[in-house]
Amino acid sequence: MNREQDLHQIDAFFRGELSAAEEQTFQKRLNEDADFKILFEEQKSIFQAMRLRKRQDLFEQMEAFEQEASEQAKAVKATTVAFNWRRWASVAAVGLLLAIATYFLTRPRDSKPQYADIAKEHFEPYAPIGMKRAGEKLSQEDSLYQLALREYEAKAWQEAEELFIQSNKSNKKSLAQFYIGNIAMEQENYKKASIDFDAFLKDAQTYNLEKETQWQLALAHIANQELEKAKRLLEGLKNKKYKLTQIKDIEQQIKFFNH
Repeated sequence: MNREQDLHQIDAFFRGELSAAEEQTFQKRLNEDADFKILFEEQKSIFQAMRLRKRQDLFEQMEAFEQEASEQAKAVKATTVAFNWRRWASVAAVGLLLAIATYFLTRPRDSKPQYADIAKEHFEPYAPIGMKRAGEKLSQEDSLYQLALREYEAKAWQEAEELFIQSNKSNKKSLAQFYIGNIAMEQENYKKASIDFDAFLKDAQTYNLEKETQWQLALAHIANQELEKAKRLLEGLKNKKYKLTQIKDIEQQIKFFNH
């Protein structure tokens, strides 16, 4: 294969587009071909940088960069020096990508940033359930829950958590525990989030939130690098046809980081 074909195959691998047989051949070559392995590692750094910087935005910047280079090339076309603008643009673009990759690969990081990034990318706090209109008569425990929901909706996470904790003390089977887990995720306290969601699972079916709770718990496990626990939950969700596109993306991300 030539370099262009190699790059196309490596890109297909990162995108999860290779068949099982193709991937087996790919892995065999990776283990046996030193030059191909070097090219793979270069593209791996570039691919990671592109993902962390929202790949589509970076592609658009590169297209604009190449267009500008093309216009400059036309302006100097009459000179005696042949100016291969496509090669220049390609080299400059790769340089830009490598610079970005170097920044993300060498910046100070915690012990498990990649997996926390996956959780943050796919997590969204669950919408408030059961909010009542102003003026409705409420019990004391329901009043606490309603106040907590309003603080949660306003993204006042600390205030909402305190109110949910008080509400949960008076009604252990309420939704408060579920929202406490969501707040822990929002605050990137993934150990606490996994404990909160795990505690709520036994009541999740009562509120028809079993899949949603398993999804949030799986994300917390990923952030904590508890990948086997996350895998079991995601496999169960795939069987239920829940968030299939996001699960496929997560599987590719984990596969990439573990390679």
